[in-house]
Amino acid sequence: MRHLLGPPTRSRVGAADRSRERAGPAVPCGTGSGSVKLGLIGPGRHGSRYLQERNGGRYFTRVLSRTPRTDLPDWVTGTTKPEEFFAPGIDGVVIATPIETHVAIAMEAMRRGMHVLCEKPLADGWPGCAMLLSASQTLGKRLAVAHTDLFHSAIPPERYGWEGPRDTTVEYGGPTGDLADWAPHGIALAMYFNQVNEGSWTCDYSPNDWRFALTWPMADNQERRCSVRIRRGVTMRRANVRYFNAERREFDGTAPSDPSPIRNMLDVFVSGKEDRRMSYDFTRAVYRVLLTDPD
Repeated sequence: MRHLLGPPTRSRVGAADRSRERAGPAVPCGTGSGSVKLGLIGPGRHGSRYLQERNGGRYFTRVLSRTPRTDLPDWVTGTTKPEEFFAPGIDGVVIATPIETHVAIAMEAMRRGMHVLCEKPLADGWPGCAMLLSASQTLGKRLAVAHTDLFHSAIPPERYGWEGPRDTTVEYGGPTGDLADWAPHGIALAMYFNQVNEGSWTCDYSPNDWRFALTWPMADNQERRCSVRIRRGVTMRRANVRYFNAERREFDGTAPSDPSPIRNMLDVFVSGKEDRRMSYDFTRAVYRVLLTDPD
């Protein structure tokens, strides 16, 4: 048994972390789209999608990249110098760089007074995640992870409610890409569907097939179960969506929506409104499951 991003750690959340959970949400990123300016770090193949106008690209005013970029929208300023990028004038940053750089960049941004939306996974191990979560509470900065599929218009709970079976299945996969790219989506969807932050789990890992079985207690002393499977080499992004929509039998996280899932996510991030998908508790729960040994 092992986890996708390397050997699992046995780090556990202690009393100090739990006291921070009770401290409440971090300071909002802003009060509305007109007052918030964002910077993008890493305008690569995936990161550049944030700059598309339909995806909320107008939120961005600065871009930091390793090499000069000549293909940026005319409303953003590009630079290769961190000191120019982090100068006063932006409220938050979106980090779309390699996983191993997330912790250092996010810590630097929060220390400079900026809120952070980080591409998944948050870090390459639980200690890095715990460090960032702690810093967000201490510094009063919003720390969120871009689990984009949670912001697809097909799954808002206020639209469909939460009546459904006790057993939920979430399956993810793709013909290309690392399992680590799909796993955060699957775990986040499972926890969001079931509205839980705590539970127990088992994990079976192989190079091409990764399975989680998650169990959560319910108010009636029964258990809710969820299986999560992530596969490489097979196009498979679906969930047992009867849990929130009895009429729709399949979920496609890439289906077009208006506005786009990325725009939906950025709107929530900059609004500063409390949202479970960007909460301290939810982020901590997802990455404890993803990056630590089962209890």
